[in-house]
Amino acid sequence: SADFLQSWNGSCSSDVMGREYMEFRKMNKMAYPINVLRNVARRRARTRYVLASDIELYPSANIIPRFLALVAERRRRNATEARAPQVFVLPIFEVQAKQRPPLTKTALVQMLHNKTAIFFHKWVCDQCQKFPKREEWIERVPNDDALDVLTTTKRDRTKRSWEPIYIGTNDDPFYAEELTWEGKRDKMSQSYELCLRGYDFHILDNAFLVHAPGIKTIIASEERRRVPFVKVNNAHHARIMNSLKSRYPALSKDC
Repeated sequence: SADFLQSWNGSCSSDVMGREYMEFRKMNKMAYPINVLRNVARRRARTRYVLASDIELYPSANIIPRFLALVAERRRRNATEARAPQVFVLPIFEVQAKQRPPLTKTALVQMLHNKTAIFFHKWVCDQCQKFPKREEWIERVPNDDALDVLTTTKRDRTKRSWEPIYIGTNDDPFYAEELTWEGKRDKMSQSYELCLRGYDFHILDNAFLVHAPGIKTIIASEERRRVPFVKVNNAHHARIMNSLKSRYPALSKDC
C-alpha cells in the first residue's frame, strides 16, 4: 500500500515480510500477479540474456560466468547460428525442509540418491517439470565445472504440460499477464507460443535451480482456496490458446 511504501525506510536488511502488510493480499483475496512481475523484471534487465526465475528458486553456483563461457564456446563453434530461436533450460529440484540447497551437481546427485532431494513438483505435477532425458541428466556428472548442453528438444504435443524455466532473451514472447500464480498454468501458454515459433530448448547439463527447502505436496485447504482463481485462469488460458492458434494455424497441430 502507499502508506507502507512511505513508512518503509528502504533498508534491505529490514524485515519487510514481518510487517502487518504481509497478509494484505490474502486478506483481500487478491491474486499474485506473477506474470506481471516476470515481464517487469525482463523489461528492466540490461543484459542480452535474461533468466525470469522465481524468488524461491535458488541457482547452482556460478551460473552466469559459466553460461557466458558456454555461449562464447558455442559461438566459436558456430552453434549459436542456428536457424531456430533457442532458450537454455535449467532443470529444477526440491530438497527436504531441513536440507541446505546444493550448489553443485555432484552434491545434488548425492541428495537425489539418498532421497533428500527430488524433481521439482514431483508430488504436485510431475509432467509440468519433466524435462527430456532427466534420468540421463542425473547419471551425467561432469568432472569439471564446465557447462554444456545435454540434449536439445522441441516443446511438442507430448510436452503440453511442460513449464520450463530457462535463460533466454527479450526477443522471446512475454508472459500472459492475465494469468496469476493462484490460478495455475501461468507459463503454459508462453511455452505453447515458443513451440509455435519453432524454438529449440537446450537442456543444460551442469546447472540447475533448487526450490526453497521443503517438499511440495497437494494441500486440500490450499486447493479449495485457489478454486476461484483457477476458474478465472482457465477462461483466460482458453482464450489465449485460441488466439495463438489463429495466429499460427499451420503449426498448431504440432504443438
